[in-house]
Amino acid sequence: MLKEGWDVKNVYVIASMRPSVSDVLTEQTLGRGLRLPFGKHTGIELLDTVEVVAHEKYADLLKKANVLNEQFVDKRTRAVLRQNAQGEVVVVSETESVATPVIGSDSYEFVKGDSDTVQEAVSTGAAAVESIEDRKKSAATETADLAMVQEFAPRDGMPTVEVPILRMTKVEARFSLADIVDLEPFRRLGMQLAANPDTELQRVKVSAKVVTGKDGLRRTELVTSTAVDRLKASSRLLPLEDLVSELTDAILSAPVVPQRADQAKQVSPIIAAFLDGLGPDAGKLLSAFGDRAAARLVALVTVEHRRALAAPHFESVVEIRKLDRIRASKRAVSQDRTGAFSRSLAYSGWKRSLYGADWFDSSPERAVANIIDDSEDVTCWVRLQTGELPILWRSDGREYNADLVVVGKDGTRWVVEVKSDKDMDSADVQGKRAAAMKWANHVNASDAHELKWRYLLVGETDIIQAKHAWSALQKLGS
Repeated sequence: MLKEGWDVKNVYVIASMRPSVSDVLTEQTLGRGLRLPFGKHTGIELLDTVEVVAHEKYADLLKKANVLNEQFVDKRTRAVLRQNAQGEVVVVSETESVATPVIGSDSYEFVKGDSDTVQEAVSTGAAAVESIEDRKKSAATETADLAMVQEFAPRDGMPTVEVPILRMTKVEARFSLADIVDLEPFRRLGMQLAANPDTELQRVKVSAKVVTGKDGLRRTELVTSTAVDRLKASSRLLPLEDLVSELTDAILSAPVVPQRADQAKQVSPIIAAFLDGLGPDAGKLLSAFGDRAAARLVALVTVEHRRALAAPHFESVVEIRKLDRIRASKRAVSQDRTGAFSRSLAYSGWKRSLYGADWFDSSPERAVANIIDDSEDVTCWVRLQTGELPILWRSDGREYNADLVVVGKDGTRWVVEVKSDKDMDSADVQGKRAAAMKWANHVNASDAHELKWRYLLVGETDIIQAKHAWSALQKLGS
């Protein structure tokens, strides 16, 4: 009904009911809500705007769908002198499309009266048509990208670095909701939701303005601002038993919960602890935020499942793998390995790295590499790539890939992992640490490998306190 034959001027709210925002926020649909009910702006925000109500992922979908294409398109017309076929100089007009950036893109509410401007922008941004010329340009760019790829082989004169590969066996882990004996996290979750229900709607006003540039030409910009009017969400109060039934179904449907009849009884203590945390307003809160509560409960059950997973078995060394494969990257190479860090750069100028250039995921990783490279106690080191030294750390098949292998002059091999301070005590990091130390113990006990291996986990504070000394970092790490 909103697509054609619609000339009603008192449309104030458009609710997006489809998962794909780009199908809803089209030129026609949005334009139907941009008509001014009184023919002019009233100064009252709720009357001068059309509200676009959508699900939680609306902002992300708006960006991904490229609905507004992050730009408006203006037409610039100018008079120019041209020589015609007869050799005469004549005045002709030229028109070109000029793209100007959008200021902000988290759009929810569009100002009425901007129908023509916004419709042009939406219709332009929603089209995903690529001409043959554009495709040729894209192909040329892709070819150029391939040409930029550089290959890095192990440097001449560097020692051989080998890593042992263990046979690792997954252990079947049986999980049940009955294994969750500590219900305090579920009670705390209820208390958190009750303390911060967040009933106020997040509203962002989107409008267009015409500005004159230094060249004297006018252009249109999309401007976002915080909406003036504050709105509270309201909901119909539902029976508590129905809400509890929905939470129960959500938990029992979670992928980590086994599909067994006995789980229905075992979920009751979890729900009871959660309701206890919500307090006397449980029915009211769940009526308004039932979906959010269900998602948080499932996430918490998933955490408990992860804790219950059994550790894998490590067996004999089955292979000694040489780290010598050629690596490829199209990152620009920088010799400034102590300057401002960028993940998009590869760094060279190393003295002890097996490769001439290395790239890192974080600044602390590069800082540790610098400490190791400058140490006289190190013979060689390697920045590991995914799959070069896999360590099975969970029975669901997840493998752990550490950051570095360091070869000391005393023959000791170090597997080094670098983490931010905030992640050091997380369950995943500590689980990987335990698996890596277990891996080292099995390797050291194996007759197939005589070299000694150790594992080192270091955080940002350890790096600072080590004062650029590899010996100090070994003691500070865990």
